Amino acid sequence: WWATAHRWRQFCLLSTVPAVLNTLSVAAVSPIVAACYGVTVSGLFAFATRILTLPTALVGQAVSAVLYPKLAQLDRDGGDLRDAVDRTASGLAMLAVPCFGLVAVAGPELFAAAFGDRWRQAGVLAAVLAPWLAASFVSSPLSTLMTVKNELRRLLLLSGVETAVRVGSLAVGVAGGGPTVGVACYAAAGTVISVYYVRWSLHLVGVPLRVWLRHRWLFLSAAGVSYPLLLAVKGHVSGLLFAAGVVVVTVGMLGSAAGWLYRQAPARSTGQATAKQPAAVSG
Repeated sequence: WWATAHRWRQFCLLSTVPAVLNTLSVAAVSPIVAACYGVTVSGLFAFATRILTLPTALVGQAVSAVLYPKLAQLDRDGGDLRDAVDRTASGLAMLAVPCFGLVAVAGPELFAAAFGDRWRQAGVLAAVLAPWLAASFVSSPLSTLMTVKNELRRLLLLSGVETAVRVGSLAVGVAGGGPTVGVACYAAAGTVISVYYVRWSLHLVGVPLRVWLRHRWLFLSAAGVSYPLLLAVKGHVSGLLFAAGVVVVTVGMLGSAAGWLYRQAPARSTGQATAKQPAAVSG
């Protein structure tokens, strides 16, 4: 009994502290931004992160709620977790790339159109944050695997490093470059850590990151060429032509993602498509 109680005490401690650190790293950002760059920039930063993280958090929590019991059951039964983790990471990535790619190339315009021109600068910060939020969108639900695999000590250590690096990186812009540079460093640190989480998750189930990337190379290559190209021509072509290019690329990427997700869905039973047999008439 005592051993079981001690084990559960350790589990609660090791699983709660990373969540607290993550909450602190998010809650502490706005005051640090205000101290480094002023209240106005802090308000713009808070608004941009709130707009982008609210829908992604809802999706991430929904995916985690489904993924965790599935992985736990497979692990208890000695099943293969590779397919579930691989497909989850792939599906999340294929949704994240076009959604946050759109923000990365047209964030200022989107925020100005939706909330007014005075929020255009918040859209600039949103565009800078987009790569990190895309990577976090993939890594966050996968972090439930660390609990299943009892990797909580390592998760605790990584959460501490993540909090220190993300918060500390904001001060880089003070030395030179201004708030956009500081936010870019914050986003870069978050992107690196989120990619490491994805790599770690895939490694735990025996899928090397390079193999996973190779299987998605066509989709990722298309995004890796299209969105930087749109950024390169932005300001050098008419606004209408740029908007058309953004729409074509984003709709194409979302269509590709939707097609992939549809193919992954379990096939419906053929029996459901057949008409019911008429009931026999008595008498």
